[in-house]
Amino acid sequence: MQPLTLAGLRFCEGLHRLRGPAVSGRDAARLARALDQGAINLALATVSAAGGGLFFFLDQDQAEPAGELAGAWARELDLPPPRLAGPFAALTAYPLGQGLALAWRLGAGLLAAGLHPELMLTSPSAAVLVLPNAELTAALAALEPLATLPPGVRPTAQQVRVVQVRPGQEPPATPRHHQPETIAVYREDPIRTYGLQAQPGLVWLTAACAGPDLARALAAAQALEVCPRPLHVQLRLGDGGLELAACLAAEEAPALVQGLERCGIGLAHPPRPASLVHLQGPHFGDRHGIAAAALACLAEAGLTPLSLAGVVHSLFLVLEPDQAAEALTALGRRFCAPG
Repeated sequence: MQPLTLAGLRFCEGLHRLRGPAVSGRDAARLARALDQGAINLALATVSAAGGGLFFFLDQDQAEPAGELAGAWARELDLPPPRLAGPFAALTAYPLGQGLALAWRLGAGLLAAGLHPELMLTSPSAAVLVLPNAELTAALAALEPLATLPPGVRPTAQQVRVVQVRPGQEPPATPRHHQPETIAVYREDPIRTYGLQAQPGLVWLTAACAGPDLARALAAAQALEVCPRPLHVQLRLGDGGLELAACLAAEEAPALVQGLERCGIGLAHPPRPASLVHLQGPHFGDRHGIAAAALACLAEAGLTPLSLAGVVHSLFLVLEPDQAAEALTALGRRFCAPG
């Protein structure tokens, strides 16, 4: 099997995971707002109205204050307290349109090496894989036969530190150990985007596979002749098996369902019609306040997303099929796009 071609591969160490229960969009917005007010940057974020609940990945020096804020949020709503765990590392691959093929290949390769990837999220230009920090070196070695990089390109450490300040405030002094990094400072209201797009006519598909069948299922998935390229993918792997969520064009869903079932990956729920709102902007996947603003806009309009995910420069909001236009109007109160 030929290696997949990547445009680049970067990694970031020392993340902690804040995991909470499935909650309404309004309650998720309250937690995101609390983290925003505490200036907590989210390296990655997923929020689901059912099933997986919420996953926020944070810099390790922000884990303790984030845990305190999340604990207060849970007590106010009489919810189980969110759990902190870590450290984790994030690998960001720039996959040149590989779609699900990249997810199957990387997941199978890492599991075969005895590694335990926690989560994979995709955007149109990147795929982010989260795994325990202690497994990063072994994961980079395991990826070498699976994917090729351009000549002279090697995996590099993330070298951007994001700082966001309120309008009228000055950015904080930069600690000495951050001096080699690129410092990205944002102060804006409304929040500027590269683009704010709504896509109707989609399907939100969720599937699962039990742990004992996982290796066989991933191996079979790599051999699928038809491998659709969903607009967005969330993939969770672990001892309990595989959980997949994907947003894709309605006409592509039957082929994906058939392929998954041939591999032993069955639907968790029937595919449901959906729409997708996609916001692109600098560091939208890892700036505090972006997820909070989006969730707050939707909550004020009475909209609850089926799913939210923040990945690198993208924020994805999966909605009911008839809610895309209303969501764009609501988001326009805090976000603006060119033109």
